[in-house]
Amino acid sequence: MPMHYVVDSLNRVIDVDAEWEAAAAGTEGGDTAMRAQVIGRALESFMIGDATRMFMRSALDAARLLGETRVLPYRCDSPDAQRRFEMVISPLGDGHVQVAHRLVSQEPRQARKVRRPALLPAPLAGWHCTQCNAVRRPGHKAWLEEELTGPDRLALIQDVCPTCTQRLFEPATGAGEQNHA
Repeated sequence: MPMHYVVDSLNRVIDVDAEWEAAAAGTEGGDTAMRAQVIGRALESFMIGDATRMFMRSALDAARLLGETRVLPYRCDSPDAQRRFEMVISPLGDGHVQVAHRLVSQEPRQARKVRRPALLPAPLAGWHCTQCNAVRRPGHKAWLEEELTGPDRLALIQDVCPTCTQRLFEPATGAGEQNHA
């Protein structure tokens, strides 16, 4: 069963399901993500980066305005697994929207070096798509899979790549592979 939550017309979280509570309890710092701490908060307060906030706002607004369910693929990797999900955004009426997240596939990934925090800020290494995990380096136009960019973990600006942005304007029918080449 996919984990889901409901937001109101102002994108405030108004409900979370039992799977949410179970997932929050199993994570580090989960006490700040439990139902009582989430209900009433703006969905955007859980997101990093203006591009990600605008992307999500647009996805929610598209479902509301078109009156149809939107299905958007995304990646959310763990340190040891590459994970592909679907985000299903369904209008409920009165401006309320349900957002469900379903795991589509999971594959082991190569062990990565853990980067120790630096005393000085790292130089800009590029942009990271918060939807598909692709990375674009300064001076390059192509967005590449994260694993293809090397083992470094330098300063990346959170962004949404053109491929993922375009998905907002297409009828989404399910999980799809990202193609950044």
